[in-house]
Amino acid sequence: MRRRDFMKTLGGPALASAWLAMPSRAGETEEQEPAQRPVQPTDGAEKTWLFWDWWHVEHQDNVALCQGRAEFQPDGTYEDPTFDYLGCWPTVWHDPTAGRWRMLYCTTGFPLTLMGAESDDGIHWRPMDCPDIEPPGEKYAPNHLFTVERANGGPIYHDPVAADGRPLKLYCIQRGGPAAERAKLDPNSYFHEMVAGEGARPYIADQLMATSTDGLHWELDGKARWGRPPWHPDPPVNCYYNSARREHVMMTRPGWGDRRVARQTSADARMWSNLELIMQPDPADPPGVQLYGMPVVPYAGQFVGFLWMAHFSNARRLERFNQLWGPIDCQLTYSFDGVHFQRGLREPFVALNEPGRPASGVVYPTCLVEHEGELRIYSAATPDLHHQYAKTQFERKGNNPPAAVTLHTLRRDGFTYLTSRGNWATLTTKPVALLKPSLRLNAAAPYGEIRFQVTDLSSKPLPGYTFDDCEVMREEDALERPIAWRDKTLDELLGKVIRLEMTFRNARLYALRGTYHWLDALDVALLKDGKPIDASFMDY
Repeated sequence: MRRRDFMKTLGGPALASAWLAMPSRAGETEEQEPAQRPVQPTDGAEKTWLFWDWWHVEHQDNVALCQGRAEFQPDGTYEDPTFDYLGCWPTVWHDPTAGRWRMLYCTTGFPLTLMGAESDDGIHWRPMDCPDIEPPGEKYAPNHLFTVERANGGPIYHDPVAADGRPLKLYCIQRGGPAAERAKLDPNSYFHEMVAGEGARPYIADQLMATSTDGLHWELDGKARWGRPPWHPDPPVNCYYNSARREHVMMTRPGWGDRRVARQTSADARMWSNLELIMQPDPADPPGVQLYGMPVVPYAGQFVGFLWMAHFSNARRLERFNQLWGPIDCQLTYSFDGVHFQRGLREPFVALNEPGRPASGVVYPTCLVEHEGELRIYSAATPDLHHQYAKTQFERKGNNPPAAVTLHTLRRDGFTYLTSRGNWATLTTKPVALLKPSLRLNAAAPYGEIRFQVTDLSSKPLPGYTFDDCEVMREEDALERPIAWRDKTLDELLGKVIRLEMTFRNARLYALRGTYHWLDALDVALLKDGKPIDASFMDY
């Protein structure tokens, strides 16, 4: 991208904006602040500054960055009426045409068995009653929708582009006989000579895709493939769409039993790139940790990752390929571009419950839905440790510890927050320019106070925009609280190089929303010289 391009579009629906600062008056010296008229910005995409982004804090005094923790909601626990075991991986969305919530999940693996549930509120669930749907093979229950023989997979991908007209996609791995038979008939198959000479082997596999328009009626796409032998991926696989890069992304493991995080990409969700490793345990992790998977969800122009932390250390000597037993919880990761992920504070984000309760042994957060200012996180969960349930997963409902879909909730933007380490805390941002005259804060201060101030580049408060002039946020809890001053508007700040300063006590600050651009030194110099800047460059 050429940085000085005026009026540039940054990928898909996210429009970047560039705007023109008016020239300074003749005769101004280098030391003087230039006289800048309010600019007329173009329509730009609103941004959300989530405070896991510590980079844009220039100075802070007594500020603590804390991680939010999703809260378990017992009323949202759902057990399948037919099976104790849920391979699970719930996918949840609100279906406006039906006027209700839908949930798709898997029960048994080998075969992969897709089931459906519905709800009026997204909390209390009941199995779907679909007697007219006949999946391949045996129909196990009225809410049984689809089966793939000798296969397992991951969550349903809700494709927001759906160039094929089928927005729901299920990626799965089929092993053994069916895969071997296809390899036998296909001379180009990686396994063709092996099968022709030696017969079927249980590790021979195909990577398949099934698609649906409504989540109820499914069919296999016989030509789509998402794996390239000898890569032998290990479910679950999780997909998301990166609108800025216009590509589908699949998060998976680099190999069978290789519990690290890898990714591959696709332009059409059918033909996929080569695999690349993006994350593995490092020396900051406890011994024996494995990265079991990482579903990713686009959020507010950024990307949230649920990193499943498998604590598989063991005092017993290994008796198989790798460790399998232990608890699994979830840490938070995030990305600004959907490609490069950061690990955050490395604390449990979706933590395990007390022993005996749902999600006390294993929790796999899979799906995030925003609803009326609340984030809902749906997970697969068990009260026992990973692999303790392995021998029971093919059994019908009985006396086994029940797996379940669980629900956790979080305040909107509540992944991380800023608070004071004691009484008052203060922070000052890096230089920023407003593109539109609006800033709104998501913060909770029911018994506290938050004040705002605007300064110039040298941290000198601007007249009328001081702490004393602001409309104080006192004893308030708001998701969209406008930042304002009594006798000034933000219109007067357009086109100026400013810093935003906040001081607060007994409060939690979650996010700041507005249309703005973080400035580097070249931006500052161009604005002071009355030149246009490219507000799409490094737009985060």
